[in-house]
Amino acid sequence: MSYGTIIQSGSFTATGNAQTLQLRSDVDWIQVYNYTIAVAGIAAAGYKYTWLRGFPTNEALIEGWVGGVTALNVASVGVGAGAIPGFTLVDSSVLTPAAPIAVAAGTNAVQPVYTAVVATLSNGDIVRIQNTAHTNLNGLDFTIDAVGGGTFRLANAISQAPGAVAGAAGTFRRIPYNPLYYPRARVIANITQAAAGVVTTLVDHGYTTGQSIRFTVPADCGMIELDGVQATVTVVNASSFSINVDTTAFTACTFPLIAAYPAQFAIAKPVGEDSVVAPNVLADATLNTGYIGVQLGAGVYSPAGAVGDVIYWVAGKSENL
Repeated sequence: MSYGTIIQSGSFTATGNAQTLQLRSDVDWIQVYNYTIAVAGIAAAGYKYTWLRGFPTNEALIEGWVGGVTALNVASVGVGAGAIPGFTLVDSSVLTPAAPIAVAAGTNAVQPVYTAVVATLSNGDIVRIQNTAHTNLNGLDFTIDAVGGGTFRLANAISQAPGAVAGAAGTFRRIPYNPLYYPRARVIANITQAAAGVVTTLVDHGYTTGQSIRFTVPADCGMIELDGVQATVTVVNASSFSINVDTTAFTACTFPLIAAYPAQFAIAKPVGEDSVVAPNVLADATLNTGYIGVQLGAGVYSPAGAVGDVIYWVAGKSENL
C-alpha cells in the first residue's frame, strides 16, 4: 500500500432511502456490494457498484444479473425522469443548494406530491419549494419520500392540505445539508391533541430523547396554549417526537392555508443541554456535526439497495502520483 493511502469499510441494512456514508477522509474510489442480491441472484438487479473519481456524474461500473448470469456494464445509475442518483460526494460544510428545477404540478393533500424531473433526488433528501401556487409552503424545507416516476412527496404530513393544487409554476431545490450545529430549530408540521402530544416536523428533527425544547406557536397555527412552553422530547421516529405536555384540551394545531398567506409558522427550538452530551451548558450550541462522505442512491439497481438488503462497502483515498 502506498504511503498516504487510506482505506475505510463498513456495512448497513438498506431502508429504501438514500444512505450517506460519513467518512474520515475524502475518497477517490468506492466499491459497494449488495450481498442480498449477490446471494439470491435476483434478475435485473445490481450487486456490485464501482465509482472512481473522474467518472461523469452518477456513472459507475455496475455488475448485475442478466438472464441468470452476471454481466458488467458501464452505466449511469440515475438517468431520466424519476431516476435516482448513484454516488454523490457530500461535504456538509458547503452550504450551496442545488440549481432550481421546474415544478409541473403539486397536489392538494397533507402530503403534497410534486411532478418534476427529479433525476438528482432520493428518498430522505431535503428540498425547498419556491414560487409555486402553494404560497404557504414556499421558502420552507421538507424531507421527501416516494421519489420515482417524475414525482416526489413531502414525507412528513402537515395538519391540513395547502388549500389548492399547484399548477405548472415555481421550482424546487435540493438542499444538500443540515445546519452544522446540533440541535436544530425545526418548523412544525403538526401537533396532536393527546395526553402526551406528538409533534411532527417538516424536516426530520434529529433530536434525541431527553432533549429540551421550547415552542413558538403563533395564532396562525392554532394550539397557542403551547406558545412559550418548554418540554422534554421522547423520540417516536425520525419525523415525530412526543412531549411531556397534555395537549388534549388545547386548540387544534392548524398548519396555515394558502388563504392565510403570509403567515407565521410554529417552531420547536432546542434549549438547555442534550442529556446525551457530557454536562456542559454550551455543549448543544457548539457540537459541530459537519462531515464529508458519499451519498448512495437507493433502489434495486442503485448502490444503497432496496429495503432489507445487506450492503457492504469499501472506500479509499489514494496517494496522488
